[in-house]
Amino acid sequence: MIVERKGESCSRSVRPLSRISATAKARTPVTATKVVTEALITAVSIGNLAVAHCNWKETTTLNRTKKVGIAVVIVGLLVAGGLWFWISGRGFSTREKPSALEAFMARRVRHLATPPDARTMTNPVVESPEALRSGMLHFADHCASCHANNGDGDTALGRGMYPPAPNMQLPDTQNLTDGELFYIIENGIRFTGMPGWGAGKPEDAEGTWELVHFIRNLSKLNDEQLEEMRKNNPRNPQEVLEEDEVRRFFEEEPTNRS
Repeated sequence: MIVERKGESCSRSVRPLSRISATAKARTPVTATKVVTEALITAVSIGNLAVAHCNWKETTTLNRTKKVGIAVVIVGLLVAGGLWFWISGRGFSTREKPSALEAFMARRVRHLATPPDARTMTNPVVESPEALRSGMLHFADHCASCHANNGDGDTALGRGMYPPAPNMQLPDTQNLTDGELFYIIENGIRFTGMPGWGAGKPEDAEGTWELVHFIRNLSKLNDEQLEEMRKNNPRNPQEVLEEDEVRRFFEEEPTNRS
């Protein structure tokens, strides 16, 4: 039959509508099942692709992590080998001056080793001439052997330590808070020559706070104060014996000396 559309004619022959309808009805269940089956197959395929993609990403991430881990291990071994070679060739000597990196790391470790609460402590002892003199005599007796009377650390013991005793007049010490100075005196610093002097008694804590005041005034010491400190420095038995001999010599009568 000829189908006409708005003035056009189509020479294509088509089957009657009744036959088309019957054919469609006859194929509908099969077509629906096929469509559903194809949809399921497609969904499964997409799911497999998604799973495969996730597995690929996980595998890629694991491989990248393994590579980074291997690289870190290799670098660590190289650094350790280099240090071993350097140390075995030179050894350790406390006479060497610490490098800038060592000094920086030591200051950071010292800072981290001081609890935050300790850093913010304020000095409860009022600064006075009496407190400064008490701190000065305490420093002369307990601290000057390593730190020197003026705090510059230029003594045989101070120079021989590693790290050497610092110059306490400089900003590295003076910029510490009162609480940090107190904590260091009371508890010391590990892996250095600085011992902990604290005994947990209130009277000892007061003496430590007087030391903090004195340390703040190290650069202001005069010759008279330094001489008084020298007289109060610790002396070994030989020095004590020599001083006694000198004292007895001057105490004897001139006639006896002749």
